[in-house]
Amino acid sequence: MIEHIRVRGYRLFKDFETKLQPGINVIIGANATGKSSFVELLRIIHTCAVGPLLPPGLEAAPALGKPFHPSAGEAMSCGLTLNLPWGGGATSALYDYSIQIRGAAPPQIVAEELSRPRHANRDDPKGQRLIEEYELHMGAAKPLVRSAGNGQIAEGGSSSLWPHLRPNEPLLSHATDSHLQRSFAVRDAILGWRFHVDPQVTRVAQLRQAAPIAGEFVLDATGSNLASVLLTMATNLEFREQWAELQSFLSSAVPEFVALTPMPVPGTRYAGIQWRERDVSAILSAADLSDGVLRLLILGVVCLSPHPPTLICIDEPEIGLHPKLLPLVGGLLQRAAQRSQVIVLTHSPDLLYGMPLESIAVMRKRDGEAQIVWPKDHDILADLLTEEVAGERQVDRERLRDAMISGEMDELG
Repeated sequence: MIEHIRVRGYRLFKDFETKLQPGINVIIGANATGKSSFVELLRIIHTCAVGPLLPPGLEAAPALGKPFHPSAGEAMSCGLTLNLPWGGGATSALYDYSIQIRGAAPPQIVAEELSRPRHANRDDPKGQRLIEEYELHMGAAKPLVRSAGNGQIAEGGSSSLWPHLRPNEPLLSHATDSHLQRSFAVRDAILGWRFHVDPQVTRVAQLRQAAPIAGEFVLDATGSNLASVLLTMATNLEFREQWAELQSFLSSAVPEFVALTPMPVPGTRYAGIQWRERDVSAILSAADLSDGVLRLLILGVVCLSPHPPTLICIDEPEIGLHPKLLPLVGGLLQRAAQRSQVIVLTHSPDLLYGMPLESIAVMRKRDGEAQIVWPKDHDILADLLTEEVAGERQVDRERLRDAMISGEMDELG
C-alpha cells in the first residue's frame, strides 16, 4: 500500500505531500482543486512500472498545455513510500520510489531511485539503498538508481545491462526478473494498481457488446471486458463467494433484478450477458441495460474482483446513480477496502454514509496551490463535518452537504 506521497511541480502540486490510509481514502472538495490530478499523478507512476516509455505529455490522455506548476520551470518530481508484505506476508517492508522528470514533449527522466527509507532499518540510521543482484552471473549487488538523465546506472549499477536507456524510459519497468526479489515486488505492486475514472457506458460503448473469452478476472479501465470477467466469476468455483456478493449487491440496488447470467455466445469465442427482471418477459442483454445499471455492474465487479488490485482509484462513482443508492455504493467501496487500498474522488455527501472520519480528506486550493486537509487532524473541520451519536462522532451528511454548497469547508484556515 501507499503510505506517503510527495509531489513537487506537477499541475497544482507546487509542494505537496500527504499520508494515505491503508483501507479507503475518500477525497472531497470543489472542482479545480487537484483531485483528478492526484489520481493522474498515480497513473504516471503506474506507467513507470509498465513501460517501456513515458508518453509525450506524461499523462494517459494528454491535455493541451504543459503538466507543470507555473513555478516549476517545466520540471516535476514525485516520490512515494510503499509498505509491502514480505516473507510470505507475515511481515512488511518499506520502500521509497522517486523520479524526477523534465519537460513533457518528450519527457526526460533526470533521476530515478528505489531505496529503503531512512527509518526502515534501525541499525542503519543513515538509510540504505535497495541492493539487488542485477548481474547474477557475477554475484555483484547493484542498487536500482539512475541519475544525470544520461541513461546510465549510478552507484555501482550495471552499465552492461542497460547501456542505452532512452531519456523517457523508466528504469523501474526493467525490474522484471523475479530473482531480484525486492525491486520485482515493488514493480509488481505498482502494476497491480487499477484506475476506473471514465467507464464507457454510452449506447455505442464496447462493454455493451460481446467480449472475447479470455479467462479474465480484472476489469479494464473502460469496462470493455465486462462480459468476460463476469463469465470467469460465474463459472469458477473458487470465486463463488464473490459471485454471490455481486448478486446480493445487485438485488439490493435494483429491486426488479432477478438474475444475471453471463454465457458464451453460441458458435463463437465471445461472451455476453443475460439480465432478467421481474415483470419483463424478455431477456435483456448489455445493449439493453440502462447506463445506471451498467455503472452498478462495473462498481460491483471492481470492488468484488476475485483477485483484488493492490490499489483501486475511482473517480465520482456517484455519476449516473440515484442518490438513494449511494450509501449502498459506499458500503461496497468499504468492502473493497478490506482487500485493497482504495482512493475515491467524490462530490457526494451521500457516498460518505458510514465512512469513518479518518478515511475522509478535503482537497482545496490556496494561492494556486493544491492542499489536502484530513478532518481527523483538524478539529474545526472535524466538528463541521460530524455529529456525536451515542458518544461517537460520525459524519453528518446534511452538515457536509451544506458546507460543500456554501463553500464554508473550503474557507477554513
